Amino acid sequence: MKKLLLILLLIPTLIQAEEFNLVCEGEKLTFDGYGNENKYPETIGVNVREESIKIGKYSYSNDVIDSSSGFIESSYIKDNDLITVNQTYSEAPTKKNCGLTNYSVNIDRITGMIKTEWRQTDICMDKKYFMHVIYEGKCKKQKGNAF
Repeated sequence: MKKLLLILLLIPTLIQAEEFNLVCEGEKLTFDGYGNENKYPETIGVNVREESIKIGKYSYSNDVIDSSSGFIESSYIKDNDLITVNQTYSEAPTKKNCGLTNYSVNIDRITGMIKTEWRQTDICMDKKYFMHVIYEGKCKKQKGNAF
Protein backbone atom coordinates (compact mmCIF):
# COMPACT_ATOMS: atom_id res chain seq x y z
CA MET A 1 0.00 0.00 0.00
CA LYS A 2 2.84 2.39 0.84
CA LYS A 3 4.46 1.71 -2.55
CA LEU A 4 1.21 2.49 -4.36
CA LEU A 5 0.83 5.75 -2.43
CA LEU A 6 4.43 6.71 -3.19
CA ILE A 7 3.93 6.03 -6.92
CA LEU A 8 0.75 8.13 -6.94
CA LEU A 9 2.59 11.02 -5.28
CA LEU A 10 5.42 10.84 -7.83
CA ILE A 11 3.22 10.85 -10.95
CA PRO A 12 2.98 14.69 -11.22
CA THR A 13 6.77 14.95 -10.92
CA LEU A 14 7.31 12.31 -13.59
CA ILE A 15 4.82 13.95 -15.96
CA GLN A 16 6.43 17.36 -15.51
CA ALA A 17 9.89 15.89 -16.21
CA GLU A 18 8.98 14.93 -19.77
CA GLU A 19 10.99 16.41 -22.62
CA PHE A 20 9.04 17.63 -25.64
CA ASN A 21 9.38 19.66 -28.82
CA LEU A 22 7.22 22.53 -30.02
CA VAL A 23 6.90 24.08 -33.46
CA CYS A 24 5.80 27.70 -33.19
CA GLU A 25 4.43 29.70 -36.12
CA GLY A 26 4.00 33.43 -35.79
CA GLU A 27 5.20 36.90 -36.73
CA LYS A 28 8.40 38.68 -35.84
CA LEU A 29 8.42 42.47 -35.51
CA THR A 30 11.76 44.27 -35.42
CA PHE A 31 12.32 47.96 -34.91
CA ASP A 32 15.11 50.26 -33.82
CA GLY A 33 15.68 53.80 -32.62
CA TYR A 34 16.27 54.98 -36.21
CA GLY A 35 12.68 54.35 -37.31
CA ASN A 36 13.37 51.08 -39.15
CA GLU A 37 10.56 48.57 -38.75
CA ASN A 38 10.07 45.11 -40.27
CA LYS A 39 7.38 42.47 -39.83
CA TYR A 40 7.56 38.98 -41.28
CA PRO A 41 6.33 35.43 -40.59
CA GLU A 42 8.69 33.05 -38.81
CA THR A 43 8.62 29.47 -37.57
CA ILE A 44 10.81 28.50 -34.62
CA GLY A 45 11.54 25.19 -32.93
CA VAL A 46 11.52 24.85 -29.15
CA ASN A 47 12.96 21.90 -27.22
CA VAL A 48 11.63 21.90 -23.64
CA ARG A 49 13.64 19.92 -21.09
CA GLU A 50 13.50 19.72 -17.32
CA GLU A 51 16.57 21.86 -16.56
CA SER A 52 16.86 23.91 -19.77
CA ILE A 53 15.11 25.02 -22.93
CA LYS A 54 16.38 25.47 -26.46
CA ILE A 55 14.66 28.14 -28.55
CA GLY A 56 15.92 28.17 -32.11
CA LYS A 57 19.66 27.68 -31.80
CA TYR A 58 20.05 29.16 -28.28
CA SER A 59 19.79 27.30 -24.96
CA TYR A 60 18.67 28.80 -21.65
CA SER A 61 18.78 27.52 -18.07
CA ASN A 62 19.16 28.89 -14.55
CA ASP A 63 22.64 30.34 -14.71
CA VAL A 64 24.89 33.23 -13.70
CA ILE A 65 28.08 33.91 -15.64
CA ASP A 66 30.45 36.69 -14.64
CA SER A 67 33.39 37.23 -16.98
CA SER A 68 35.68 40.01 -18.15
CA SER A 69 33.40 40.64 -21.15
CA GLY A 70 30.19 40.95 -19.14
CA PHE A 71 27.60 39.50 -16.80
CA ILE A 72 24.80 37.09 -17.80
CA GLU A 73 21.93 36.12 -15.54
CA SER A 74 19.33 33.62 -16.78
CA SER A 75 16.23 32.07 -15.24
CA TYR A 76 14.07 29.23 -16.59
CA ILE A 77 10.81 28.16 -14.96
CA LYS A 78 8.54 25.40 -16.25
CA ASP A 79 5.30 24.53 -14.50
CA ASN A 80 2.00 22.97 -15.55
CA ASP A 81 0.58 26.16 -17.10
CA LEU A 82 3.50 28.38 -18.12
CA ILE A 83 7.10 28.28 -19.30
CA THR A 84 9.15 31.43 -18.74
CA VAL A 85 12.69 32.44 -19.62
CA ASN A 86 14.40 35.68 -18.62
CA GLN A 87 17.96 36.56 -19.49
CA THR A 88 19.95 39.76 -18.95
CA TYR A 89 23.38 40.40 -20.42
CA SER A 90 25.35 43.43 -19.28
CA GLU A 91 28.51 44.23 -21.20
CA ALA A 92 31.55 45.13 -19.15
CA PRO A 93 31.39 48.95 -19.34
CA THR A 94 34.00 50.88 -21.33
CA LYS A 95 34.14 54.50 -22.44
CA LYS A 96 32.44 53.63 -25.72
CA ASN A 97 30.21 50.67 -24.78
CA CYS A 98 27.86 49.80 -21.93
CA GLY A 99 25.38 47.55 -23.69
CA LEU A 100 22.45 45.87 -22.01
CA THR A 101 20.47 43.04 -23.60
CA ASN A 102 17.23 41.62 -22.16
CA TYR A 103 15.46 38.55 -23.50
CA SER A 104 12.18 37.10 -22.23
CA VAL A 105 9.95 34.24 -23.31
CA ASN A 106 6.47 33.27 -22.14
CA ILE A 107 4.82 30.09 -23.42
CA ASP A 108 1.29 29.39 -22.22
CA ARG A 109 1.05 25.60 -22.07
CA ILE A 110 -2.76 25.72 -22.03
CA THR A 111 -3.35 27.88 -25.15
CA GLY A 112 -0.01 27.26 -26.92
CA MET A 113 0.65 30.99 -27.30
CA ILE A 114 4.27 32.17 -27.28
CA LYS A 115 5.66 35.67 -26.91
CA THR A 116 9.34 36.56 -26.94
CA GLU A 117 10.93 39.96 -26.51
CA TRP A 118 14.54 40.91 -27.16
CA ARG A 119 15.82 44.41 -26.37
CA GLN A 120 19.30 45.74 -26.82
CA THR A 121 20.43 49.20 -25.79
CA ASP A 122 23.76 50.94 -25.58
CA ILE A 123 23.57 54.47 -24.22
CA CYS A 124 27.34 54.95 -24.00
CA MET A 125 28.05 54.88 -27.72
CA ASP A 126 28.55 58.20 -29.49
CA LYS A 127 25.22 57.54 -31.19
CA LYS A 128 22.68 56.01 -28.84
CA TYR A 129 21.58 52.53 -29.94
CA PHE A 130 18.28 50.73 -29.46
CA MET A 131 16.91 47.53 -31.01
CA HIS A 132 13.68 45.69 -30.12
CA VAL A 133 12.35 42.39 -31.49
CA ILE A 134 8.98 40.88 -30.60
CA TYR A 135 7.82 37.44 -31.71
CA GLU A 136 4.24 36.26 -31.16
CA GLY A 137 2.79 32.99 -32.32
CA LYS A 138 1.12 29.71 -31.57
CA CYS A 139 2.97 26.50 -30.72
CA LYS A 140 2.01 22.91 -31.39
CA LYS A 141 3.58 19.88 -29.81
CA GLN A 142 5.64 18.01 -32.36
CA LYS A 143 5.48 14.25 -32.67
CA GLY A 144 8.84 12.54 -32.95
CA ASN A 145 12.18 14.18 -32.33
CA ALA A 146 13.27 16.45 -35.17
CA PHE A 147 15.75 18.57 -33.18
